[in-house]
Amino acid sequence: DVDRRVAGLREELGAAREEMAALAQKEADSRASSAELRRALKGLQELQGEINGIHGDFAHLREQNRFTLQRFEASLRRESIDEVRATIETAVLETAAVAELRKTGDELRG
Repeated sequence: DVDRRVAGLREELGAAREEMAALAQKEADSRASSAELRRALKGLQELQGEINGIHGDFAHLREQNRFTLQRFEASLRRESIDEVRATIETAVLETAAVAELRKTGDELRG
């Protein structure tokens, strides 16, 4: 009877050891999984930082482009104003020349 009892206790002890080994393996797997998750999270955070940097670069470029466009538009307006001014000056000079020619023609005729 004692031998059967000892054999039963040995079986229980073996099963308990197997269960403890399985639990230890699960704990090791869980730690490894946690480490992988931490590495993945760190990678995602780095990616987010890169994305934020790219977003900031695009915002800066967009702002630069806006200023460049405004300067270009102002330059076009200035050029247009200068062209109109030059056209008016040419018309005034041509009108003055025509008036001078008429005056000279009138003097010659008369």
